[in-house]
Amino acid sequence: PATIHQLAGTIEQLSRALMDVRIGEARAALEGRDASPRERNMTVGDYVRRDDPNFDRHMHQQIATIEPQIQRSVQAVNRAAHANVATPASTSPAIVGAFYAVWQETGLQSLRGGVSGSVDILGASSEPVINVISRGAKIRSIFSYAHRLTVVMAAQESIRRPADLRGKNLGIQEVGAFREVMTRAVLHSAGLTQQDVNYVPVSSAGYITALIGNKIDTAILHIDQAYMARTKKASLHPLVPLWEIMPSYWYGTFSTTEELLRKDSDLLARAVAAIIKAHRFMYRNKERTLDLASKHTGYPKEVLGPAYDALAAAKVWPVNDGMPTEMVQVTINKMVEIGLLKENEKPKVEHVVDRGPANAALAKLGRWTDDSGWK
Repeated sequence: PATIHQLAGTIEQLSRALMDVRIGEARAALEGRDASPRERNMTVGDYVRRDDPNFDRHMHQQIATIEPQIQRSVQAVNRAAHANVATPASTSPAIVGAFYAVWQETGLQSLRGGVSGSVDILGASSEPVINVISRGAKIRSIFSYAHRLTVVMAAQESIRRPADLRGKNLGIQEVGAFREVMTRAVLHSAGLTQQDVNYVPVSSAGYITALIGNKIDTAILHIDQAYMARTKKASLHPLVPLWEIMPSYWYGTFSTTEELLRKDSDLLARAVAAIIKAHRFMYRNKERTLDLASKHTGYPKEVLGPAYDALAAAKVWPVNDGMPTEMVQVTINKMVEIGLLKENEKPKVEHVVDRGPANAALAKLGRWTDDSGWK
């Protein structure tokens, strides 16, 4: 319970830190103008509070529900291995289902018997983790659940290539948010900008419904979600995988506290070893992985199969240390470029990641070296 309380507190800190991210300059730049002095200091929180004066109270109410939700989820995982891990909401259902199912059947065996405490590991995309570290948070990333992007731009039938996006309605959450950044990357690949398209704000849960109802022409979705959407509207298709547009973007992280790194690095090494074993199992055992993913997510294998093939071919699941220095640096630089970080706030790569647990795990497991694409 104490660890879960601490984890819920960490999520609250991450959420509040996100509200402090300055996006005024990025918004102005995307609109092709200079930011006013007032805009330069505008944050995510400033924008959302304009539409909802009670946003802070509503956010606090939502955060208050996190701890009991984590408690229920962790109880199920603890029955298998006594390990507390929170997964990110942005992770695809297939990845979550396959990862935990395989983890429980394979990697977690190495944890049983020797675990007396709890592993406090938080899964999140890299941006909020880098942001809070730049502001002094005492956390470090120790591995990746997917070091490469796992999302695609799903599009209506009439859009066959990125150049066809001109004049179309593109679904985003808000300027500077993850899906908008990914959308912008696709536009740039075709020499287009925001001024060439129409941005349509959509809630995080409303993208597939909006696509099916023709309210938007594109949306950034996890690849399994894109294939699932096709079961409801066959003309929808993945236009372009973001891991091809942004091959060096560091995506999904597992992070922990500096305190736990000092106190129980051996336990963290065992946890990372379990994750590595799970990822390796997924590459070498496609059919079993699909069976488990389908069982735990409810997604049919005909949806999961092509999604698995694409992600496995792209080698998105790390099997070695999972945190390439060049990818972490590229992502930090990209955050500065789009206004999520100030130049003088950029953390050094070694302040973002701690390879100690991964190195200890690899000392026992060995590295996969038969393909240069393994990370």
